[in-house]
Amino acid sequence: MLGEHMSGKVTLRPLQLPRKHMKLAEINDLLVARQEGLSLKPLDSNAATHLLRHALGGTEYGIEHAKIAQLLSMPQEVVRLFRDDITITVVYLDSEYLRQPHSQSTQGR
Repeated sequence: MLGEHMSGKVTLRPLQLPRKHMKLAEINDLLVARQEGLSLKPLDSNAATHLLRHALGGTEYGIEHAKIAQLLSMPQEVVRLFRDDITITVVYLDSEYLRQPHSQSTQGR
């Protein structure tokens, strides 16, 4: 679920060309790929909010917003029967760093 969120986040940023002097066909390919990515565009730019929205209102058919609204508007004396304290921690790993070989002297640190 978080992988889909990350791949869809590309559409939240303005398009930047990877290099100067690109051909129109290359720019078109970028735009087509970006347009296809719009289907993955997340509702939330924050990954933890994305996970919480799916935890509270996710169904096999998508997000049920009425369910989320109902869970979030319950009185305090009833709310713990349906949901408890929720903590979400999202850790981003630097995949480029993890791919690099490291010497023995730096691995123990």
